[in-house]
Order: sequence, then structure tokens, then C-alpha cells
Amino acid sequence: MKNIFFYSNLFLSLLLVTLSSSVLAQTSEEKAHPNPPMPVELMLGDRGLNFQLNTTKQLSPTSRFGFFNVTTFFADYKNVVPKNEIFSQSLLTVKVWRKLSAVTGFSINHFVGFKPTAGLQFVHADPKTLVVIQPQMGLTERHHFENFSLLEFKPKFNKHWGLYTRIQTVIDYSPSTKLHNRSYVYLRAGASFKNYQFGLGSNFDFYGPAKHKENSFGMFVRAELF
Repeated sequence: MKNIFFYSNLFLSLLLVTLSSSVLAQTSEEKAHPNPPMPVELMLGDRGLNFQLNTTKQLSPTSRFGFFNVTTFFADYKNVVPKNEIFSQSLLTVKVWRKLSAVTGFSINHFVGFKPTAGLQFVHADPKTLVVIQPQMGLTERHHFENFSLLEFKPKFNKHWGLYTRIQTVIDYSPSTKLHNRSYVYLRAGASFKNYQFGLGSNFDFYGPAKHKENSFGMFVRAELF
């Protein structure tokens, strides 16, 4: 599992290229869509509790401007403070062309602290698939590269029930020093009932230049709030 975060980001980047080609082939203008739901997830793992909140909102259904946030925190069951952690991105998004937006804002994690960033965001969404790929560069003297990727596959069996699967990755890397800072791979697989999802989850977390690894396995529950 040592390089799982690398291969996951490579896979999602290749997927971006494939989906981008389909975007280039489109000739009709996309209509405005309402804001997507806000997913809230809780995973009870063998190491501790993992919570995640995603927010994607446009200022109005036809606005080019929006807001994106993903916040994850992990809490050790015994409250061993050094094991508790937080990872959060808060970004202003500006649509520049169809599914591609420019983003700027900040990223925070307990390992390297506060970092203003800017980059791009690609989003593809249909009833079965959601893809988000978001590369960013740091704007401070400690230049860094950070990429957030998410792929959901969620086909429906009938009106209420369906399958829910997700792979979500982050990598934070300092090109100037060629050192790894922080990365993770989250995997989810289970069932969907109306606006709720539940099943099995696994987290693979990597820390520091040595890529120290911490794994967690457990059950997750998720709700999509409108």
C-alpha cells in the first residue's frame, strides 16, 4: 500500500483526460443546475472516528461564482491529542469554461498548517458518476503542490435503492524540496437508500517525508442534505 496514493491520483488524472475529451466534443450550451446536496459522513473505524463535510454551492443557479469546501477530521477514541487531526480546503470557484473552474482560497491541515492556494477544478456529474479533480499550488514562500481527487460511482437499482462507491485522494508535496508532506486515500463501498449511504470504509493515511502510514477500517454512514 506504500504507493497507493500515487497510483490513485494517476488513475484519476487519466480519467480527467478522458472526460475532458468528451467535454470538447460537446456543442450545446449547458443549462443552469440547482446547487448539489451537501454530503455529511461519519466513519467508525478501528483507530478512531472520521468525519467529513463537503460543500459545493453556486451564488445563484446561473452564476459563474461559487464556493467549495471539504473538511475532514479524525479523532482518536482515547483522545490522544497528537493523533487527532484536521484537513480542510475552502475555495472560491469561478467557472472559466463549462466543467472547468479557477479556484483560490486556503488549505489547512495539522501537519503543515495554513496555506493560501490557487489552481483549477474539473467537475463532471451525472446520475451515476461524480468526478472532481482539483490541482493547486501554494502561494507562500513554502511553495507546494496539492491535488484533491474524488470519484463516485452510484448506479440505481430502483427508485430508492442503489450502489454507492467512492475513492477520494489528497496529496500534498513540496516540489522545491522534493518532499512528501501529507496524503491519503479513502475508499467506500456500500448501499444507497434515497439520500442516505452506508457500508464499509477504509482510510490509508501517509505522513511526512518518510510516508509514515496509518490505516483504518470500519463502517460509514452518509447523508446528502439538501
